[in-house]
Amino acid sequence: MKKYIGTLAIVLLAFTYSMESHSKTDTTQLAKCLTKKGWVMYEADGCKACAKQRRSFGAAFSHIKTVECGDASNKCNAHDINYTPTWLLIQKGVEINRLVGNQSLDKLANVSGCG
Repeated sequence: MKKYIGTLAIVLLAFTYSMESHSKTDTTQLAKCLTKKGWVMYEADGCKACAKQRRSFGAAFSHIKTVECGDASNKCNAHDINYTPTWLLIQKGVEINRLVGNQSLDKLANVSGCG
């Protein structure tokens, strides 16, 4: 019985490690794809939802283009950003798509065509 439990624990650890590695790769690919397609995340310092969104990407968030919405951010005011995080896709000066609030990675992938 102990041998079985030990073997099961090793299999579960290997599976978990494999899924985490796979997830990091997908997250990096998603982040790079979002940026390549022109998606930008508008965020604010101290925004808990923004911090949660950053954590969902982990280290891959370094590939995401962001705009800080401070008190006097003309870029945020120009795009009527009233809540952060807000994801915008703007092409040739025209807003194509907007996602307001913390988004699941699956939703970002599906909406952006990066999935």
